[in-house]
Amino acid sequence: MSCENCGGSMAGDGYSVVLHCEYTDPDGMEADAGPIYCED
Repeated sequence: MSCENCGGSMAGDGYSVVLHCEYTDPDGMEADAGPIYCED
């Protein structure tokens, strides 16, 4: 899966770590929050 803004890899599994673009910092986000995409 890739980021819809930049095409980077999406990390996390959506259960223990929120699904997020490799260029974002998911610290402090709930693991079951929606995907976090970077600001292009």
